[in-house]
Amino acid sequence: MRPVASPQTVLMLFSLSARREARNKDLLPGRPYQERVAFFDQLIRHSAQLAASCGIDWVWIDERKQQGRSFGERYANAFQALFDQGYTQILSIGSDSPELTETTLRQAVEHLEQGAWVLGPAHDGGLYLVGAHRDHFDFHQFCSLPWTSSLLAKAFGEWAQSSTYPVTWLAPLGDLDDSLGLRAFLLRQPRHWLARLAARILRAKSCFPIIREPLRLVDGATFPPPLRAPPAWS
Repeated sequence: MRPVASPQTVLMLFSLSARREARNKDLLPGRPYQERVAFFDQLIRHSAQLAASCGIDWVWIDERKQQGRSFGERYANAFQALFDQGYTQILSIGSDSPELTETTLRQAVEHLEQGAWVLGPAHDGGLYLVGAHRDHFDFHQFCSLPWTSSLLAKAFGEWAQSSTYPVTWLAPLGDLDDSLGLRAFLLRQPRHWLARLAARILRAKSCFPIIREPLRLVDGATFPPPLRAPPAWS
């Protein structure tokens, strides 16, 4: 039975577009740019379908919607913008954790709506998921966390545990930051659809077929709209 989520809870998919990811991340070394774009496009589509399956509002925030010079500023601004719209709980994921499941996301929503911080630690010391209540959120503290380092999960956990709110840690998962992360994923999950896709690209001599219709961002809505209208803008 699906949990009844609060209408004030939103899931945020925070990532770059497939083209920007293909330029920034070297997951498929030596492969043509358009093949890398197609691979990241599949990752983003998968994450979007996962977000849409949870039964709550969700939004995709790519570089066209992100504001700030550092990752921390852009991420904090995205949280603040959704809180300003009227949401009280935000669950955030990226597009680089293919082992994340709908079951885990639903559990995270339940913990979040019970008032807990929800943190999903990545194997490399980062975080693949962050869940925060509006009352948890401190913009400046959020910005100052070591977002691009292997100390992130530890630092975020220490900050969250110093608050008056409980902290729920999810099971560790891998994420795809570079070719080493991708190869580790291939070894862990050789039967996963993305592992088969990546292995086929890496072995291929010919160009990987490009998706006919690349993702397009139109007024922030690229994928199916939320189940209901979001709260009014403040």
